[in-house]
Amino acid sequence: MKNIQSGFLVFQLSFGKRFIFAGLFFDMIILKLQYSNFEEGEFTEEQIIDYSSFLELFNKEDNDKIYSKHSWTLEHDRIKYFLNIENTYFIIIEHIARDGYKVTFSELNDKNIYENGFYNSSIEDILKLFFNTNFEALKKEFKIATTNNLSIINRFNRNFFEYEYNDIVIGQFALTLFVYSIVPCFFIAFANLSTCIIITFILLLAAIFLCWIHFNHIRESKNKSIIISSGNEEVVLTINDYEYKFFKKDIKKLKLITDAGKLSLLTFYNYSQILLNNGSIINITNMIIEPTLMDEKIRFTEKENKVKLFPYIKPKTKIISDK
Repeated sequence: MKNIQSGFLVFQLSFGKRFIFAGLFFDMIILKLQYSNFEEGEFTEEQIIDYSSFLELFNKEDNDKIYSKHSWTLEHDRIKYFLNIENTYFIIIEHIARDGYKVTFSELNDKNIYENGFYNSSIEDILKLFFNTNFEALKKEFKIATTNNLSIINRFNRNFFEYEYNDIVIGQFALTLFVYSIVPCFFIAFANLSTCIIITFILLLAAIFLCWIHFNHIRESKNKSIIISSGNEEVVLTINDYEYKFFKKDIKKLKLITDAGKLSLLTFYNYSQILLNNGSIINITNMIIEPTLMDEKIRFTEKENKVKLFPYIKPKTKIISDK
């Protein structure tokens, strides 16, 4: 992730949520960035920043833009600037077009959300009002949105993107077993004895098959977790008490294994298989994270979409240490 140096207040002492500098009080303004390849709730590290430092950063990013021939499109990572004061006043600046920005403002004690579109030439005036805490004047530059203020405040919450085995899978298993095994039993009442025996035998095999698949996936899921996000190149896999770290560049191929059809009851048993350059095999089941989401998190690597009628996981997870 990219880092920003604010160069703000060389000699400073924290005092509650404000700073003392040369005998004066300053509101602490926090900045964090969200790039277009980041997920919602994923940010750069928080930075304390003032108006001139932020403007310098903002203009630098503005000059680094690469434009396409259409004014409304961009050929670079779009950036969202998240600024807040004392976790009470919040503003988000989103680059949406060549010279266009969407700006959203809210405060904790005001249920309204204020938003509007601005050209690049107007951004400095909007920012000056925010950094000077002139919020009443700032609101006059916006239109009142219909959504609640929590919808913007919650966007400031940081997520850590750790995924682990979910015990609620037993509910999906029970439902699938019910549909596969119990529902057809109602048809037995209209069949003769020999047909009943055949149906019962088939249902028994189906139940055994489903349990076989289910516990195969549990074996590859329990005591396993993975920390992975779109904006961070490092991946952390934990199995029992063993932690294994690698980078996305170390991935040779990502296999996305799905069932034979969308209407199948086995969609819950889709899984991903990460093949590393050193020969390691890492199975991540749908009980931990969906393959479609894994596909989004690991972008620039070779991928293989594979359909399996019987989603039994083979081979098992195998970690080869680089030490």
